[in-house]
Amino acid sequence: MVRIICYRQLRHDLHSVFGGLRFHHEITLRLIHGSAISAGWARHQALKCSTKGICRPVPQTGDSLVTLSSQDHYSALGQEGNFLLAEDFSTGSVNADIFASAFCPDCDEEQLTRVAASQIAEPLGPLNTPVTLTAENFGSVRRAYILTAEDIVVSPQLQAFMLSNTPAERVLALNTGHAPYISAPQALPDALIAAAS
Repeated sequence: MVRIICYRQLRHDLHSVFGGLRFHHEITLRLIHGSAISAGWARHQALKCSTKGICRPVPQTGDSLVTLSSQDHYSALGQEGNFLLAEDFSTGSVNADIFASAFCPDCDEEQLTRVAASQIAEPLGPLNTPVTLTAENFGSVRRAYILTAEDIVVSPQLQAFMLSNTPAERVLALNTGHAPYISAPQALPDALIAAAS
């Protein structure tokens, strides 16, 4: 069993970024709810997964999504006016003008329309909550990473940084944006199956 951690692809030579990690050029890694999976489950999940279930950061103990995101100087969400806070600071959302194109820069017009319709405000509490990872749980599971090289939400640079802190047994890459389940609906489950095998 392999814990799948899926992230965006890099177009340049990933071997130089990730050193000795095994790398396969046609796969992208994203965190899929942090669970150990079988190949059948990977195909099933990849075919039905939502925006919330595919791309997740790889934290260290004490990290939150906010602390990790604040280190991503290449993300479109970090640019002024692209991430909007509710007046009472309870939720945040991506500027509707850039939401679809940021999350799916490799999508066609029909796909972008679907992505735009999926936007919701996110509660800020969980985004600011630090995680605690233990050797007994997180540390005991084999990990694979699916990298998305076209990602401008979680940049390839941040993905490389997270991988340098939390190495994976296998690194696979997809040349997609943040939503390969939309733009590459066959490549993503193929990558998940490859990572799990």
